[in-house]
Amino acid sequence: MKNKYIFMMLSACALMSSCQKNASSVQTPQENQPVHLTLTAAIGGNDTKIAYVDEDNVLKTKWEQYDKVSVFSLDISGNVLTNDVFTATSVSADGKIAEFEGDFSNHAEAKSIYVYYPALNQGKGTEEDPWHVAPVYEGAEGVLNGVTAGKTYLTFNTAQLQKSLVDCTSHLEQYTVMSGKAEMDEGNLLADLEHRSYVLKVQLNLPQSGLTVKRLTISAKSEADAGVRVSGSGWTDIYSVGAFPGGWDSSYLINFGTDYANDSGTGLLVEGNTLTTYIVAFAGRSWDYVAQETTWYHLTTGDYFSFTLNATTDGSDSYICTLDKLVIPKDVVLENGKMYRLSATLEKEQAE
Repeated sequence: MKNKYIFMMLSACALMSSCQKNASSVQTPQENQPVHLTLTAAIGGNDTKIAYVDEDNVLKTKWEQYDKVSVFSLDISGNVLTNDVFTATSVSADGKIAEFEGDFSNHAEAKSIYVYYPALNQGKGTEEDPWHVAPVYEGAEGVLNGVTAGKTYLTFNTAQLQKSLVDCTSHLEQYTVMSGKAEMDEGNLLADLEHRSYVLKVQLNLPQSGLTVKRLTISAKSEADAGVRVSGSGWTDIYSVGAFPGGWDSSYLINFGTDYANDSGTGLLVEGNTLTTYIVAFAGRSWDYVAQETTWYHLTTGDYFSFTLNATTDGSDSYICTLDKLVIPKDVVLENGKMYRLSATLEKEQAE
């Protein structure tokens, strides 16, 4: 197949200013006596979760009532002691501050408290059944998983499934991640949650209309054709922000369909010849084997993306769309809490 060199504009949408905290006062609980507490959580920016509307180059979002977060208590070494799930009971008018209520374990050995969205409300915190976010489809892992009492680890999972092409942002709340350290203030918990994820908006022109799309892979590569780190995956420490010592991804991947089977989504029909999708990724830092040092994820002038879209025609015949090279014209440092835009025109893969 012949190479195509198409330049892109990769633009980042800046965050708005963070919200102020407020809280009502309750008595400070005694250690080792579980108590019902209020957590006041402020979102750190304007394009986080949860009701997504793509407007003026920013994902407009807000908390919603009944959202859930995990409140982790850690010991002096950062090991998890308890995981308490809190539920949003009231939300500010602009949606940036929410009050969550839940039963706080108040472990006597707790030295720090960390809050994570989405809540890891599945599992028992054991090696056999660790705490995890509910998976989107059977056989998958939730976006956050692998948390065990007595350990420091938490695992990020980047596998994603988009279930609609009409409401193409509805899946984002399943994969967007926020976290922050909480403090006890007169018996209440207060936390400012930071973005732990960013969003890539992808707009594709397809070779023909009426394709049923199943799986999109966008690989990031250097001029030397080596993989470029664009998203964290694998384990990290719960108390760490942006560090992924346990792995990373050099590609973006999203599946399409109401379910997942045979290594891809079951498929969604594209009425025309344009496809829009939003992919969540996790910016951070990990070991760079080329630079031989730990660096933050970034794209360098001359790096490029290659595309493979697995689809079918008439629901059965395989139809693969590709683009070999979409060259990056400038240096980009990938930042959590931002949205980046990517446009490309794909061609049908030619049989050899």
